[in-house]
Amino acid sequence: MSSVAKEIERFLYKPLNATNKSEKFDARWKASGPWEYKRTRS
Repeated sequence: MSSVAKEIERFLYKPLNATNKSEKFDARWKASGPWEYKRTRS
């Protein structure tokens, strides 16, 4: 799980311009879980 979270973090925080979006997505991901996040992202 830690490696998955690391990859998601790297993917989320890569674009500095989308920091706000990343934070919102991160909060939603934490609430929904990694699987739900992956499904929404796909």
